[in-house]
Amino acid sequence: MTLVRRDVVDGIAWVTLNRPEKLNAISVDLNEELSQTIVEVGDNPDVTVAVIRGANGNFCAGGDFEEVERLRSKGSDALRELFVGFRRACEAIARVEVPVIAAVEGVAMAGGFELMQAADIALVSDDAKIADNHIKFGMVPGGGSSQRLARLVGRQQALGLLLSGDRLSGAEAVRHGLAYRSFPQAGFDEGVRRFVTALAGRRREAVTSIKRLVYAGVEVASPRGLDDEIDTVVNHICEGAGQNGAAAFRARSQTMSVKETVAPVALDVADGVARLRLNRPKASNGMNVEFLKALHEKVLACHADPAVRVVLLTGEGRNFCAGGDIHTFESKGADLPDYLREATAWLQLATAALIQLRAPVVTAVQGFAAGGGGLGLVCASDIVISARSAKFFSGAVRVGMAPDGGSSVTLAQLVGLRQALRILLTNPTLTADEALDIGLITEVVDDDELLNRAEELAAELATLPNRALSATKRLVWSGLGSSVEERLAEEARTVSELSGTADALEGLRAVIERRKPKFTGQ
Repeated sequence: MTLVRRDVVDGIAWVTLNRPEKLNAISVDLNEELSQTIVEVGDNPDVTVAVIRGANGNFCAGGDFEEVERLRSKGSDALRELFVGFRRACEAIARVEVPVIAAVEGVAMAGGFELMQAADIALVSDDAKIADNHIKFGMVPGGGSSQRLARLVGRQQALGLLLSGDRLSGAEAVRHGLAYRSFPQAGFDEGVRRFVTALAGRRREAVTSIKRLVYAGVEVASPRGLDDEIDTVVNHICEGAGQNGAAAFRARSQTMSVKETVAPVALDVADGVARLRLNRPKASNGMNVEFLKALHEKVLACHADPAVRVVLLTGEGRNFCAGGDIHTFESKGADLPDYLREATAWLQLATAALIQLRAPVVTAVQGFAAGGGGLGLVCASDIVISARSAKFFSGAVRVGMAPDGGSSVTLAQLVGLRQALRILLTNPTLTADEALDIGLITEVVDDDELLNRAEELAAELATLPNRALSATKRLVWSGLGSSVEERLAEEARTVSELSGTADALEGLRAVIERRKPKFTGQ
């Protein structure tokens, strides 16, 4: 009997684990068939998305206990092959170009849960039974939970789930960030089909580029990821893959044009706060080359000004930033790819300069933060305060493009691999509360309180010791893409260095004397 079935229909590869009598439990032979199937599906140019599901209403119950016992009796080398084979199958999912969806219903226990984690996006039934229950049998995970789970949901949640063995429903898995969406069991098959059909309708080149960039962003530090992103976007546009996207931009444009009458980006510094304001309200602060050059220039000015202790980034008008200026794009006609190459380069420079600022960046978002520009600036900020009515949206793949503004790197670092792939591949419009829940932003306030709250926070940060703020920001950003062990020495060196500053001594005295400290920046 074939242990893994495969059907390719309308750009979707349906991959079915086919051991229903064993609740689709994992065996050496199933691992081998699954690995081979995933590789062959990825090599098929007619496939845009793959779906892994289980036969007869159960996803996967984990390892086959009878096979584990049989292999154990043969010795450690034989048993090791079961786990090595499963690892190869999970690694094939990560390496394959197209996104792999886990359609999870019934049980997903132990190894079944680990297979769900290895998928790019998980869709679950509300009443699915999901757990890493190895601990309840005195065992430890052997299929990747100890490594993947923390990347998906954070260290604390990962340790809690692994050490307790707690069982989650599908709906609870969504709240934990383990799955993207849940459906009632009665409508599960139809819900999965609608989701993957929409994804299969996207341009394959854009979908595969986004998956690669997001995976790279989780593994490497921001500068390398940003370099890779700009290369990908430029090649995507100039080699023709993004031409339909350019046409879509033109189709969305209107006949009206927006004339600049004031500086597109404004900067004022007072009391240690640099107020950096996107200033094209009639264009929803849409980004063109002139705007991006001005933004880069103003951020560099903040770098050079020792009086800047915190940066407050805002957008004038109804929207924080709607992404690229489609009116300008439309006017470029056949020259659009070359223009977008230049615009993308300036956007990446501005984003990198924002991340590398010594001063923390507080961003206030109203209206839309959209596209690689708007969402990219949000992701490059240190603290983000959002109006309750604000919306967050990527949108690149909908017009045949790949994300830019660093979002393919920074988004995964902020919200985890699963959520980043979901946002960049499916392009949902997130509410402020949804953005807060997944860790994209820091705080949500009522619309009429936005600027007051952002100003209040910026002013508060400006009173803190700037060297400590700068060092903390540097440690956190540089730690992304590094192991804890790699950063411990740098962390210890920085703490030792700061402990000898006047501000550190003042802070200690203030605690002892029970008074408010007076920091001087020394």
